[in-house]
Amino acid sequence: MALCTGLLLTFLTLIALGQLAPTIAADNVAVQWNLLVSQFVCTHNMQPTESNFLYLQTALAQWHALLALKDTGACTTDEAVVAFASRALLAAYLPFEEDNTIDPFLDAQLQTLHLTRSQKRLAQSMGEAVALDIVARRLKDPRRTFTYGPTREAVDERENDPTPGLYRFLNYTGNTPSLIIQRSALGQTFVLPNALAYIEENLKHFGPPKVPSPEWDVEYEQLVKIGRDNWKGRTKEMNQTAGFIFGSQQKGSLCRSPVDFWFAIARTVLPPKTSLYDTALLFSKLGVAIHDSRVVLSTLQYGFWYWRPPTAFRAGDANHKPIPNWSQYILWNTHPEYPSGATTISGSAGAVMELYFGKTDVPFTIQGTYPGPACGNSTDVIGPRHYKSFAAAVEDTKLGRMYAGAHYNISVRHGAELGAKVANYIWKNWGMSTPSGILPASAYLNVVSKQPSKAGEFRPLKLEY
Repeated sequence: MALCTGLLLTFLTLIALGQLAPTIAADNVAVQWNLLVSQFVCTHNMQPTESNFLYLQTALAQWHALLALKDTGACTTDEAVVAFASRALLAAYLPFEEDNTIDPFLDAQLQTLHLTRSQKRLAQSMGEAVALDIVARRLKDPRRTFTYGPTREAVDERENDPTPGLYRFLNYTGNTPSLIIQRSALGQTFVLPNALAYIEENLKHFGPPKVPSPEWDVEYEQLVKIGRDNWKGRTKEMNQTAGFIFGSQQKGSLCRSPVDFWFAIARTVLPPKTSLYDTALLFSKLGVAIHDSRVVLSTLQYGFWYWRPPTAFRAGDANHKPIPNWSQYILWNTHPEYPSGATTISGSAGAVMELYFGKTDVPFTIQGTYPGPACGNSTDVIGPRHYKSFAAAVEDTKLGRMYAGAHYNISVRHGAELGAKVANYIWKNWGMSTPSGILPASAYLNVVSKQPSKAGEFRPLKLEY
């Protein structure tokens, strides 16, 4: 990882100077900062929620800066306000990157713009104002509430009397197991009015199968072999699909998650003459759709609390004998299983891209998105992935999560459906005002987290007063 980090500044300076433009379909200031974000995601090993938050807020800062400049005359340039807004946003979240990466990157970019001193000052003032406004508003996000304790306690309550179908820790030792994403279940959305209300109105048919049940038997049989690490039928293509989609497992894989995947796709397929405004707006819609769909996703995951494959197959149930040595191809047990987060991201992003282009059959090729020496831990290099359409990339995500042994078939299907539904809502309601809410700051409320009494029931994480 040190080698990856050491090469970052050199690579990004070349981007800012336009010397790597042939690798980017639409090479403009917004795309260049988006690529910088992708490198921070890789070198800092960011989780999907945090990585998308950085992508989308940078894009929103760019879009807001262009809107602010629109009615102030031509005293500076679009490129300048986008550059300074991006710089201010990233410096607010990654101050330790200012001196070594962010400011040198900005300086290299500004040299190509040939601005006067007054143009720089106005662009800096305007860009910083919109960026810091975005940061200030998100500081009130309820997801910042401390949710780890209540969710950990909800799992602990059933540790000595586990219920078939419900999430539990693997190899429980009493130490603090990893738990992530639970904060998103209380997250503040950007366009959706309320995640729980959206679920009740649009996703009534969602839910994992009861255990035992014929439906569960189907899900069991569809995954127990193809998701297993030492299954004799595993192929190189299965392993590479799983490794690529999961990220950071093999050389040539995605750096972290499908979030990185879809922003790389957007950078690849945008027409060369795409305007700065259209670029910033597309990146904003892409990030917001992913974020809001992930809030709904986490509400479902920490509402159904469904067990993950290693737990299910090792423990067994009324209709299936335990397989104590069952191991998934890529270990992942840090949050409840249903529905799949990766396919939710791909479903929402794929829908946004289809809406933007007005068609589905847009072919593209994606290489693992870290541009320098791979940071992965495998000697098996994954080559470029070729897709005929955005829908094909969504299907690859579904297969990748099943080949990894991470999700059941129903989970990858419902995740993609959920993502697409939310994305369409975002697209239709973009720019609409949203309620401010009536509750006090989340610090004055109580986080309530309880597992259901049995598999298939829905008991979401809540803030209560």
